[in-house]
Amino acid sequence: MLVDPYGNRLQSSVAIEIKAKKIVDGTGQYGYLVEACDPCEDDKYGYTINGVVVSDFITPHFYDPLETPGTRYSFTGALKAPRQILPGGYISWVSHAADEWQ
Repeated sequence: MLVDPYGNRLQSSVAIEIKAKKIVDGTGQYGYLVEACDPCEDDKYGYTINGVVVSDFITPHFYDPLETPGTRYSFTGALKAPRQILPGGYISWVSHAADEWQ
């Protein structure tokens, strides 16, 4: 496995909240489970290699605290901002303050 074969690597970044069906920055920090394809995993965001559809995947900038123009948050560029979740994707995080997983 390239990224996290045991599913236990966390990356700290700005917390997120859902307001009016949109993901926005929250207060505090979350520990995000590093899952390379989950935020952009739907087939429509993938690309083809030798006739095989391959999932898009996040870059390390996905966890940046602020959006920076010209930065790639996923390999294909489908993700336009840090911690963005595309339709069909998801993200998991832990709030250490609340000792709670989402």
